[in-house]
Amino acid sequence: MEQGYWSNEIATILNIAPVTLRKWSIALEREGYIFTRDENGRRAYRERDILPLKSMKQLLASNTSIENASKALATKHKEEQGTLPVLQSNEQIKRSQERYFNMIIDELNNANRTLMERIHTLEESNQRIIQFMERIENERAEKPKRKAVALDLTKLKKWLRIFRSISGKKWIEISPKRRNDHVRELE
Repeated sequence: MEQGYWSNEIATILNIAPVTLRKWSIALEREGYIFTRDENGRRAYRERDILPLKSMKQLLASNTSIENASKALATKHKEEQGTLPVLQSNEQIKRSQERYFNMIIDELNNANRTLMERIHTLEESNQRIIQFMERIENERAEKPKRKAVALDLTKLKKWLRIFRSISGKKWIEISPKRRNDHVRELE
């Protein structure tokens, strides 16, 4: 698709005033040259309109009248005339904008969904960390109790050995490595 330009853009390209471009365009249209127009009647220029306008500038610079230059250029470029849909109708613009906004809304919804999933994952991780920390605190609170039990078992073992040596009967050994109810009878 050929690119379209507004008059101020073409005037800048040709290094002329927009009023001069308008004069030249009117002269070319009088001779049958067709420029694309929007629904408000404003001219839109195509890539292929630039060459005749540059030629118009050269002819006028060589002291050719605007009428003769426009007749020559209109005749030369008549077979290339056609219409280029440079501007879209208001409905097309609205539909295009609607599609664009819907696309943005979809992207925002996807990003929101991803963020919500990440938040949920972080909340679960936080919960696991809190439970882990509570376990550590509970174990720290129980540690002094375990030491006291270990000391008691060591004293008990000592007394049981003394009892065995005195009575000669079978005795009970309590393993210091396995402190909780790991008592076994030995012969």
